[in-house]
Amino acid sequence: MTSRSAPGAAAAALVVLAVLASVSACGGNEGGETRCEEFALMSVGDKTAVVEQLLAEQSGEEPTEGSVDLTVSAASYHCLSPDAQDDLVKDVLG
Repeated sequence: MTSRSAPGAAAAALVVLAVLASVSACGGNEGGETRCEEFALMSVGDKTAVVEQLLAEQSGEEPTEGSVDLTVSAASYHCLSPDAQDDLVKDVLG
């Protein structure tokens, strides 16, 4: 390994560690209490599970696929903002 590739390798290792720490912190589905910083790093399946739980908690009924898809999209878009890192997913719904 040359000295030129070492900074790139170190940066890649840091990214992997950050993702692993985030995934282990996201082990439980917190529904609407999930912070945007965590939500943004989740897989589509995990985002869907979080939103399904949130919508079920709010309505007391199983959400439709369409409402889940729209909410995942809205939350994903909202959570892209650097200022939204500490926002909760439930706050996206207003």
